[in-house]
Amino acid sequence: MEPPPTLQQDKSTTWILVIVAVVVAGGLAWWLWPQRAGSAPAAVETTAAPASDATQIPAPASTEPAPSADAGDTDPWATAISELPDFSWPPQRAEAGAARQTLIAELAPLDSEPGGRGLYERLSATAVELAANPPLTGENRDPEVLWSNVLHLSRVLGKRRTMELASLLSAPGADSEALAAASYTWLLTRAAAKDPAERTINLEQLYAYASWLLDSVGGRALLARRLPKYEALAEFYALLTVDLARRENLSSRGTDPRPHFARCRQLIETQQLAHRQAYLTALDQVESRW
Repeated sequence: MEPPPTLQQDKSTTWILVIVAVVVAGGLAWWLWPQRAGSAPAAVETTAAPASDATQIPAPASTEPAPSADAGDTDPWATAISELPDFSWPPQRAEAGAARQTLIAELAPLDSEPGGRGLYERLSATAVELAANPPLTGENRDPEVLWSNVLHLSRVLGKRRTMELASLLSAPGADSEALAAASYTWLLTRAAAKDPAERTINLEQLYAYASWLLDSVGGRALLARRLPKYEALAEFYALLTVDLARRENLSSRGTDPRPHFARCRQLIETQQLAHRQAYLTALDQVESRW
């Protein structure tokens, strides 16, 4: 008769599962996300997607506005970005309506349907679905939770919608910085939206995803496969979200942004961003509170 398994064997098995999950995270990131440089652009689907869609399509660098030394003085988006660290919660209905119209206007040039409303509806449905299925906590204690978080986007959305989400910010004709700012402001104001489904997208769900991006194996693997420019934008908005959640006493996951400020600042300073100074000013304001 074989002796019963020992505690040491159980621990070994657990760590083997963890190692396998980490390896698979790298493989999944390679499979789902374009190369940081030299990869072929992902195509955006022009047919209507089933009740969902979301945020990011790879485009020539020439479609981006050239960085300007006085962009912060002339571009309204620079002002909007600089004001985000002082965002007041909860949002108001007027803010929600204005954010919706702004996002639709940003989506219009990228949509196969006139006016950007078709793409907006798919984006809204995807955001609602993600909000209803936030990443789990405790992945450092449970290999199954770690595995679930590694596969989170593909598990909730499927590969096709995940790829469409990844392609929108870099779509031909897109101003990725304006689109990112419009999308983030839209997400922040959904708690006051007219649509009841969109009102389920609240600060608690946004905080869950910000924590996932900053601290989880799956979130870090996802960012590692993005171009540094998009990694900078994602980390910037994630840090704003974590800060707002703490100010509103919603930081139940205990995410500490301090280890990420230096990395985010370095990314912003080294990338071709039209509103670089606005990001740095906002980031300094957030960091000063920690």
